[in-house]
Amino acid sequence: MPKSRTTKISNDTIQINHRLGFTIIKPIESFKVVPIFCELCEICMNGELDRQYYEKYSCCFSCGSLWADGNQDAWLSGWRPEANKIKEEKNRRATDSISFSL
Repeated sequence: MPKSRTTKISNDTIQINHRLGFTIIKPIESFKVVPIFCELCEICMNGELDRQYYEKYSCCFSCGSLWADGNQDAWLSGWRPEANKIKEEKNRRATDSISFSL
C-alpha cells in the first residue's frame, strides 16, 4: 500500500494526500487539542466556550470564569485553587439543575 504524502502548499498550510485516497488540508500550526475532561475539575468539556477557555487557560469555561479570569496574572504564573475548593465547586455543579430548553 502506498504511503501518505505531505506537501507544503503555502507558508501556513500543508496538504496530506492520505494513502487511503483522501486529501487533508490543514494549517501548519494546529490548534491545541482539547481533552474530553477539564484538567482542573475533571468534568466533561462541552462546547465552544470550553474550547476557548481551554486554549486560554487549559481548563473549562466554568473553572476559567470562576478562578482564572479574576486572577489572570496568578493563573498564568501557575496558581491553582486548593483541592478542597475544586471539590466544593464540583459538588455545587453536580447539584445544579440542568435546563434543556432552547
